[in-house]
This record gives sequence, structure tokens and C-alpha cells, in this order.
Amino acid sequence: GSTYVTVGPDGGVVRRLDDEGRLWDGKVVGGGQYYASVAKDTHIVLNGRVGSEELGALVLGTGFTPSSRRLPDVGGTAYITVNAAPYPCTREGLVWRGFGDYRGLDSVNGIYGGGFNYDGGRESTQITINTDIGAVPVYGGGLLSNATGKAAILFGENGGADKVYGCGYNADLEAGQMGASEIVLTANARVDTIYGYGLNDYDGGDGLRNVSGQADVRFQGHTGTVRQIVNADAVTVTGGSDVTIDDEGRDDAQLVNVSDLSIGQESRLTLAASAHILGGYSGDTAEGRGLLVLPAGKRLAVDGTVAGLTGISIVDTELVQPAEAQVYVTSGAGSTTESGDYAWVDRRTGLAMEWKANDDATTQWWLVKYDEPTEPEKPVEPD
Repeated sequence: GSTYVTVGPDGGVVRRLDDEGRLWDGKVVGGGQYYASVAKDTHIVLNGRVGSEELGALVLGTGFTPSSRRLPDVGGTAYITVNAAPYPCTREGLVWRGFGDYRGLDSVNGIYGGGFNYDGGRESTQITINTDIGAVPVYGGGLLSNATGKAAILFGENGGADKVYGCGYNADLEAGQMGASEIVLTANARVDTIYGYGLNDYDGGDGLRNVSGQADVRFQGHTGTVRQIVNADAVTVTGGSDVTIDDEGRDDAQLVNVSDLSIGQESRLTLAASAHILGGYSGDTAEGRGLLVLPAGKRLAVDGTVAGLTGISIVDTELVQPAEAQVYVTSGAGSTTESGDYAWVDRRTGLAMEWKANDDATTQWWLVKYDEPTEPEKPVEPD
């Protein structure tokens, strides 16, 4: 059947090292361990603080060790709800001891939707973060194990984390793979860096991704700032969100290896510097269209196409002002004003946004001199 693990407000699961300096106990596991299987779902609810100040916490949504897997051909979902922040790891000098000595888990901490060191099958994972867990990392997948269903990570009101991964622990493609992933931020949730998926960087890996399906990031009615989004197929700003992405004002560091971007109705996205996406950009309709905010002199470079209508706001300072010939949006695939457009007029500087087709088949939206339309003079009637 299913399993249920609840840690109460006054409860805890303490991590300690054994006499040989290795960690054995102190983890929270939703599934089986050592020749034990779970046929349906696993449920973990953390209402109390788990782990220790030195070693942090380890939470696994499903099973532990190779023999602890779901029954064949059974999917199931691992549910983890975090209402109390686990301890982050503060001990210095901890290193991963290698696959051959998995008792060396004193080097690993975090919340994993999947399990440890087993195949996992078709299971999905669903993690809900309702409090700020700080430096405790969140992984939708497992630790050296696969969960080939979908990973869904939801940050509710007051939820937060420094780092969140839609995938599992990325040692190699044989471990930590997910079928698909979705990371959703709502309300005032705080996340510093979001990773939709990881790339194979183990033992000279070839850069293949460890999420086989779509890896999405969605802001749903979210108000706040994210430092960086890395490795995502789609970033969507919707539901009246007001989102800022700012990696200390560094160009092309806010969206890294991101394919598609969209801003929905009544939603706003502020990019604190120039940004680049590998796919296409989509806006919405003229009614209730979203808003893209860029600093003066910065741009959004789109390798694909631009579609839909988007309002644009150019934020200036005393030192940097909008100027003629500044380019703000580019389309590498060549887009027309019929497929997508931006509207901006600044009567202070006499500039307006205009579309231009370039000789290399790309297109751009840039600033040109704006001629204020005038009413024709009415003829003078004779007496």
C-alpha cells in the first residue's frame, strides 16, 4: 500500500556520525529500505525540524538502497510537504565519498523527491515548500536513483530556498534522471537560483541533460526577485505576477540555457540587465497584455521568433538615458510586427519604438525619432 511519515512540531530526526566518522542513521525515508518495496504512494510531512546543525538534513521521498524499489510497473507518487525548515549543513570539508561507500552520506543533505541508489521505475514526485528552508537544496528527483515520472516542486506563500533543482542529483545520466519537471513559484516565495535540469558533467560527460521530458519554470501570481534561472525549456510569467530576475546586474547571466519565455496577461517581468533566450518569446493580446521592463541600453535577445503583443517599459537613470538607435528586442528567426510587437513612446526624449528588418534576416525593435502627430489646421471661414 502507501506509506505515511509525519514529523510533529516538537519532533525531529537527528543526524549523527558513527564511531568511524560515517553517517548511518538520521535520514527521513518515505519508502522502503533493504528488500522492502512500496506498491502505491509515499507521504512525508515535516512539521518539525529534522537533521542537525552540523550535518544538515536528508529527506528521501521514496526508497533507500538497490533492493528498495517500487513493485514492477507501478508508478505511484512521492509527496513531501515542508512546513518546518530542516537544518542546513554547516560542517566544512565534507566530500562525497563515492558510490562504493554509500554510508558516507554525511557529505549529502537536502530534500529529494526520489530515493537513493535504486531504479525507482515510473514514480512521480511532488514537493510543496511552505516555509523558507534557506541553504537546504531541493531536488525533484533522487540521489543516484531514477524517478522517470514528473517532478513537481511548488513554493507556496512564505516558501523559499537558495537552490532548487527540477532533476535529481546529477552525477551521471544513469543516476538522478527525471521524466519531466515543473517548478512553480506563487505569492511571495523566495528562490535564489532555479535549475530546470542538470547536464552530464561526470567523468568527462558529453553535456546530455538528465530530464528526458519538458523542464518548465512557472511564476503563478508571484511577486519577488530571482537571481538566476538555468537550464529550462520554458519560463512562464502569468497570473498577475510581478517578477524581477537580477544576477547583480550582469548581462546574459539572468537566463542561462533557457529556451522559451512568455509573459501573460496583466503580468510583469523585469530583467535587470541584458538577457538571451535560445527559443522564442510570446506575449499576449492587446487587451491586458503583459509588460517587459528593461533598463535603458539593455536588450532581450531572442534566437527564435517573437509572437504576441507586449508592453515595454524602459527604466532610465541620471547616467543612462534612452537614446536613438538603441536596440531593445531582437529576433534571430526574423519576426514581423504582425506576429509580435512592442509599443513605447517617450515624449521627454522624442523617441519611439520601431520595428526593423536587418540584412541578415534577423529583426529588431529599436528607438527612433518620434514625430508627434498634429491636427491639421482648420480652414478660416470668411466673414
